[in-house]
Amino acid sequence: MTKPVRTRLPTVTRKELRPDGTDNEFRTMIHNLISVSHRLQANRSSHARMLGMSGVQYTILTGIAHLQGASGAPVKNIARHLHMSPSFVTMEIGKMVGLGVIRKRQDPIDRRRVQVMLSARGWNLLDKIVPIQQPVNDKLFDRLSKDDFTAFSRIVAVIADNCDEAKAVLDYLKHTRR
Repeated sequence: MTKPVRTRLPTVTRKELRPDGTDNEFRTMIHNLISVSHRLQANRSSHARMLGMSGVQYTILTGIAHLQGASGAPVKNIARHLHMSPSFVTMEIGKMVGLGVIRKRQDPIDRRRVQVMLSARGWNLLDKIVPIQQPVNDKLFDRLSKDDFTAFSRIVAVIADNCDEAKAVLDYLKHTRR
């Protein structure tokens, strides 16, 4: 007599996440996301080491470059964009001012707020890494069409926004199980 094969209970309940009635495709997608995340973190850490900073500092530096415009960016905007806490970003920015890669200035409209922007040294460091970044990023997204990239970018933004709510659900469920 053959013993029945034990299968795992589904890890999702939404029909949209179980196109064939199982969560196999969902699990594969999560495993792929974890793999991508690890590789992106490794790339980020490698770029950061080449510039003499931590991976988080490199992420904040590129975030500021993206958001600063002509007059700088408020810390809360940078934190929101990077899905980090404002207090953590503030702490790291303090270190980065010490590295000479970021400048801070008082907001001319609301003098309680601080605007941050890259220094000339910060821009030079980012420019220095571009010859390495371009071929790596091009290869990373090599087989995506313009439409694929647009859809993927939109979907990742939705998932990133959902992460905080999912974490709150996780924390609540862990707390109620005690």
